[in-house]
Amino acid sequence: MKEIEKPGSITFVIDSRLENVSFIGVAARGICNYLSLNEMDTYYVELCLAEAVTNAIQHAYQLKPGYSVEVNLLFAGNSVTLRICDSGEPTDLKGEACAFAFDPERPQNVPERGMGLFLIHKLMDEVLYERIDGKNILSFKRYLIEEECS
Repeated sequence: MKEIEKPGSITFVIDSRLENVSFIGVAARGICNYLSLNEMDTYYVELCLAEAVTNAIQHAYQLKPGYSVEVNLLFAGNSVTLRICDSGEPTDLKGEACAFAFDPERPQNVPERGMGLFLIHKLMDEVLYERIDGKNILSFKRYLIEEECS
């Protein structure tokens, strides 16, 4: 496993607007590149972060602007941990991913909802949802892999 040489953390707070999701994605990609993470880890972190923040804006705040979504990235040892917090409506997800039953040969049948949490559970190594003191907290961790030399 890859070991991060410069441990630390960074916190972002964005307004609950979908157009702000791309800023978080760019920031995450920049941090992953700075840490010299491989392309796969970088992509997974960016994708899962974008999905989680989008879910907070859509479901906790019902797409209403003017609310805060806090994102904390912690990078230490052999992992990157992301924590997304909001003070919106509680969710009934309880950190569990649902299984999808659809025919991949028929993309028109792909479900429109729930794919984000499904992806987070598939791509991250640890996922936890909690509701603490009126806050929704979704945390997930990715253990980093070394790039293979060819």
